[in-house]
Amino acid sequence: LQSQLYDQGHRFFFEARAVMSHWESSGYRGVTKILLKNGRGLGALRSRRWSLAHKLLASLLNPVLAGYRFLRAARTWWRVGGSGLRALLHLLPLTTLWTFGELLGYWSGDFSGAVEGVSDIERNRQRFVDARSEPIRKPY
Repeated sequence: LQSQLYDQGHRFFFEARAVMSHWESSGYRGVTKILLKNGRGLGALRSRRWSLAHKLLASLLNPVLAGYRFLRAARTWWRVGGSGLRALLHLLPLTTLWTFGELLGYWSGDFSGAVEGVSDIERNRQRFVDARSEPIRKPY
C-alpha cells in the first residue's frame, strides 16, 4: 500500500493518533507460515551479494543464530513481565523455524520469490488509510 501511494505522489508522515490494522495469527499454523516466509525473505535479502564461502559459513552458524534469537526473545519476555516456563517452551521451536526459513533464503536463488512470499501476507490484509475507518476487530 505504501509503495502504491508513493508511486501516486503521496508523502508520508507519522501521526500519533493513526490506527493500524496488523495481520497476525493466534494459531501455530498461521504463526509458522509468517515466521517461515519472513525468515526466507530476510535470508534472501541478507545473502544476495554473499560469496559461496560466506553462505556456507552462515549456514554452519545458523544453529547459533537460532540460539541467539531464543535468548533474546526470552530476555524480552522476562523484561516485559512474562511469567511461566510454558510460554517460553514455545519460543524455541518458533525461533528455530524463523532461522530455518532464513537458511532457506540463503540458498533459494530466487530473491524476488522469497521476498514476494512475505508480500503475500501483507497484500492480503485489509487496510485503513483515513480517520473514519476502524481496524479489524477480533471476535473474542
